[in-house]
Amino acid sequence: MRATLMFPRTQEEGEYLEKLCHFAARRARALVSHEALWAEVEGATPEKRAHFLHYILQEEWSLDVAEMTLFVYDIEGVPSWLITELLRHRFIARDFSFEQRSKRAIQGQRIPVLTDMGDEGGQGTVIMQELARHSIEAMTELRHLGYPAQKLRYASLEGSETGLVCAANARALHHLFTLRGGQEIGGDGKAAPEFQELVRQMWGQAKAVCPNLFATLLKS
Repeated sequence: MRATLMFPRTQEEGEYLEKLCHFAARRARALVSHEALWAEVEGATPEKRAHFLHYILQEEWSLDVAEMTLFVYDIEGVPSWLITELLRHRFIARDFSFEQRSKRAIQGQRIPVLTDMGDEGGQGTVIMQELARHSIEAMTELRHLGYPAQKLRYASLEGSETGLVCAANARALHHLFTLRGGQEIGGDGKAAPEFQELVRQMWGQAKAVCPNLFATLLKS
C-alpha cells in the first residue's frame, strides 16, 4: 500500500499553494490592486505567512481559502473495499475526484487479490488464498464462456488489489484525515488500520510541502 503525492511535488510548489490561500484571505481584507496585494504576499516572511494562515484557518475558520488548492495522489496496492470507504468522502467533503482501476479495461482474473491477513501465513491468510484462487478460477471460466468483462466483476472479491489517482483540495483532505486518520496525526483513530496507514502517508506528504495548511487538522 502506497500513496505518492504527485502535486504539489516540491516545497516551492507547496509554498505557491499557501501563497494562493494567503492572497485569497487578504483579498477579503484589503482595498488594493492585484499587483500590490500579490507583492505583499510575495514579500511576507515564512513566519508571517504561517501566523496569518493559522489565524485564518484556526481562529477565523475561513476554510474557503483551503478549497483554492489542489493535491493529486497516486494510490497503489489497496483493497477494493477501501475505495468504497473513500467514495463516502466524495459526497461528504467538497471536491474529491477519482480515477480508479477499471475491471473492464483490465479483466478481473488478471488482478491480484490481497490475501495477507496480518497473521504471517496463518489460518486467515490460508483461507484468503483459497478464496482468491476460487475467485480467479470463476472469472477465468466466465471469460471462457464468453461473458463480458463487466460481468466478471460479480465473482471478484473486495480484497482485490486496486489503484487510483485521487485529487482533492486541502479542506477535503482535512476532512478525510480527521475522520480516517489515527490519533497520532490528530484524527479520531476509528478507521480500519489499512485506511489509517494510507491516510498517514497522504497527510505526511501534504504536510511536508504545505506545512502551514496541515500544521493542525481542521475539524472541517
